Parts: sequence; C-alpha cells; structure tokens
Amino acid sequence: WDIHNTLIGNGPAFKKGIKNPVPSGNIDLAPTLLSLAGVEPLDSMDGRVLTEAMVEGPDPSSVEVEKEEFQVGRVVDGTKYRLRLNESAVGETQYIDKTTTSRE
Repeated sequence: WDIHNTLIGNGPAFKKGIKNPVPSGNIDLAPTLLSLAGVEPLDSMDGRVLTEAMVEGPDPSSVEVEKEEFQVGRVVDGTKYRLRLNESAVGETQYIDKTTTSRE
C-alpha cells in the first residue's frame, strides 16, 4: 500500500469536499508544506506542490497527467518472466501506479 495511500488536507488553504484524482505521493509533502508556509521550494527538491488541492489552484480535472507502461522480459532457467510498470507523470514528477510480474 505504499503506492496508493490517503492524504487529507484541512484548513483555509485547501478546497473543501473534493477528492483529488491527480497522482500524488509522500514526496510532495515537503514542497506543499513549504508553499503553504510562504517558502519557495528549492529547485533541487523532488516532488511538487499540490496546487490542485489549494483554493487558489487549478481545477483537478484541468491538470495534465501523462500515463505510460513499460515492459521488460527475461528468461531464467528456461522460464520467461515479464515485468510491467505503469507510471503517471504530472509535470516533471513521476509516480509508480502499479507493477506486475508474470511467468509465461
């Protein structure tokens, strides 16, 4: 459950009563909290500010999310294995949505 978890924001800076479908992760906490405190996050920081959850931010449905699937296969001792990784990206921030491994 590291990939799909829950974050609840409350206070005057957050939109009320929304369920944000835009991918996010724990990596986004520091930039978001810094932004709420009025501090510009460093460019070297990973993650992003969750602007779509903020009162002054864009509607979540307008945030562009790119999805991609990667696959790799290997044969080990005569058995073929395939790994699939599904990823979402919001701007420069990438999120792993799901991985599956199959034996073929």
